[in-house]
Amino acid sequence: MIRRPPRSTQGVSSAASDVYKRQAVSMAVQNMWLSCYVNNIGSYWSTPALKDDYAKHSGLNSNQKSLGFFFMGSYKHIETPKVRDGLDSKVEWV
Repeated sequence: MIRRPPRSTQGVSSAASDVYKRQAVSMAVQNMWLSCYVNNIGSYWSTPALKDDYAKHSGLNSNQKSLGFFFMGSYKHIETPKVRDGLDSKVEWV
């Protein structure tokens, strides 16, 4: 059975709501990383201890948190071709 999050966070505990928000941020960061990869932009998400100091000095509201930094930049990388097996080597059709 697949459990799906509620459509709104109304009536959901604060801890559960925080989990859903972190999951949403994680999915957004993954989409940004995939977009960067496709466009040959180097990127990574880091969550250093410095994020808490950044949150204090950046003027975030008390109900907001810094979950990390997403770094992007250009790089000189020649992509090598991917060697992949065919789908038939992984799937048994019945």
